[in-house]
Amino acid sequence: MSKAAQPTISYPIVLSNLAAIRCVVIGGGKIAERKVLGLLEGGAKPLVVSPNLTTQLDKWSAVGKIHHKRRSYRVGDLDGAFLAITASSDSEVDSRVALEAKQLGILINVASSKRKGNFQTPATARHGNLHVSVSTSGTNPSLAMHMLDELGKHWTPRYSRIVSITEPLRGDLQKLGGHLRRRFWKEVTDPQTMDELFHLSIDNAQTRLREIILKLRKNGPTWEAHEVNCG
Repeated sequence: MSKAAQPTISYPIVLSNLAAIRCVVIGGGKIAERKVLGLLEGGAKPLVVSPNLTTQLDKWSAVGKIHHKRRSYRVGDLDGAFLAITASSDSEVDSRVALEAKQLGILINVASSKRKGNFQTPATARHGNLHVSVSTSGTNPSLAMHMLDELGKHWTPRYSRIVSITEPLRGDLQKLGGHLRRRFWKEVTDPQTMDELFHLSIDNAQTRLREIILKLRKNGPTWEAHEVNCG
């Protein structure tokens, strides 16, 4: 009987302020295009090094969304970079890029081999301020995409709505305290309540949320005392 594979040890992070850092992508094919799209959505203006580009990459270059060096990779292309991705479709080139990145202490994603790099990019869906990511640690990207699609069919749009309508109420929620905030989120994320909020206008949805907050404030001390006594 074969043994199950050992889980990959990793540390998930979310990078921000990418506009202020140098990002380099080696390669100009479809995989590189997908990687560049993720960087653009994160606010970066990456440098793409490749003699040829996909139609979409060429369009982004023409309108100034990306920088482009129309040639093959050379040692030194990663100078000053914080993050690099190589998707050159040439394993030898990818290996040389990975070696330079590691020598410079740069974060490096190798599209063709998770072992050669030190980070992977998860399958991600963005809905306003809600970002949902699924990763299989590089072992099965197509499964990660399938799982993300399944989440997106029902839960992601509803949770995105919750994120947007509760943003103006953060001050009120902070005043509730830990116990009541947990009760608030339990009630708000009940499937029936989420469905109701999803179909209400923004103003009416926020009115409904304020009603829940007022109810918790009114009944909160009794509930919290009961919770402590039962613990």
